[in-house]
Amino acid sequence: MTPCRPWFPRRYTAFLLDFVAVGGDSVVLRDNVARFYRANNPGLVGPGLGLLAALMPGADPTRRAAARLRMGVAAFFMVAATGPFLPLTAQISLPGPYNLLWLGLHRLFPGSYLLLEPFRYGLVVGAAVAIAAALGARRLADRWGRWVYPLVPLLMVLELLTLAPLFRPMPTTVPHVPAVYAQLDDYLPPGAIVELPFYQFGSKLFNRRVFLNQRSHQRHIPHQVEGFPPGYLVDNPATATFIAVEDPMPFYGHSPGDPPRVAEGIAQLKADGFVGIVINPSLYKEAGRAARVAELLRPWGPPVQVDGRWIYRL
Repeated sequence: MTPCRPWFPRRYTAFLLDFVAVGGDSVVLRDNVARFYRANNPGLVGPGLGLLAALMPGADPTRRAAARLRMGVAAFFMVAATGPFLPLTAQISLPGPYNLLWLGLHRLFPGSYLLLEPFRYGLVVGAAVAIAAALGARRLADRWGRWVYPLVPLLMVLELLTLAPLFRPMPTTVPHVPAVYAQLDDYLPPGAIVELPFYQFGSKLFNRRVFLNQRSHQRHIPHQVEGFPPGYLVDNPATATFIAVEDPMPFYGHSPGDPPRVAEGIAQLKADGFVGIVINPSLYKEAGRAARVAELLRPWGPPVQVDGRWIYRL
């Protein structure tokens, strides 16, 4: 084993000890993309029941085989979830991409190369453990009576309250939406809008507040929940150019600043029912990038400036 690589703190893999850590130690903090934290640990009650179903003598052979299969699947995907370097902790991993379970899935299983974040195999771990745990509860009920059935969920709730890394009480907030979004009808005709920038401050964290804003203005938007630019925004030469301005790296073959292509894209937006573009210049990494987008939109300006937003009518 060797010290882990510097990119692990913003990792897309699980650490092997994530699955056996208890309480707050099992929380994986994320400041990258848009995931705030996750926990891969399946707890103690579920795996305990699964192992009981797999190993306890006297059980129905079919059920015991089913439990063993599920626990084997859980173990397999627990290792696969660590990705190519099989990190044990944040400090220890294999010296190279030698995790054969992950490599086998990635190279041989159809479609698995599309899974960009190996930690998602942890979902399979949880599903397999849950089925094995149900078989374990059935084994206990067969031996000691049906009173076991209500006891198992009580034990799981007790584990959630005492050991799981849950915030208690759950944090809440009062969502704030600038008043301008409720007043868009004063500035734009009925129709869909595009909000810019797509990313926040030049990072790869995209602006999810557009969904909260939509609850106020009630208009169609071209966004989707995933953290990647929607295909519509990528294919439209205007929106692709605007997003390329946010990042100096090439964006799907589009380079910042091609006014004729921008005009073509704006025409397509209008044909598809878009009536306006709303820009929050404070979310750009640099003021110059917001100014560049404004320059590209000059033929459709000047914008109405309300509540820190630039509203362009197409």
